Amino acid sequence: MSGTVVVKPSIRLIKLIFYLFSILFINNISATEYIGSKVCKNCHTDAYNAWQGSHHQLAMQHAEENTVLANFDNVQFKFKGKTNRFFRKGDQFWINIEGADGKFHDYQIRYTFGFEPLQQYMVEFEDGRIQLILLPGTLDQRSKVGSVGIISTLK
Repeated sequence: MSGTVVVKPSIRLIKLIFYLFSILFINNISATEYIGSKVCKNCHTDAYNAWQGSHHQLAMQHAEENTVLANFDNVQFKFKGKTNRFFRKGDQFWINIEGADGKFHDYQIRYTFGFEPLQQYMVEFEDGRIQLILLPGTLDQRSKVGSVGIISTLK
């Protein structure tokens, strides 16, 4: 074997190559590349059509006039003895609730979560976190027997 050099890659080198590959190719998927559910229809027509209008399709949507079911016309309500408020700014839906700092803040409702019999609302914080507003059912069409503080304000 004179003159022939056999190079065996080390485990560390293989891990490094894999790590660099994952950074460059795998982790580059972003929300701007989401292609939407309509693309699925091309290959899955029957499933797509059955899904349309179902509770699964309506489970989480952007907060818009046709998706928000609760009354946001400056509605005040009590939660844990404190006054909270649903309101609108133009086409946007907002809530004034107590924040983690103990002070009241306005938060834009970005998403609806659920359809019927219960719909709740989600806000997106400046750091990108999305949080479900933990109120006892912002729109709850279930039986009110034994429930406390349920807000049932249909438009």
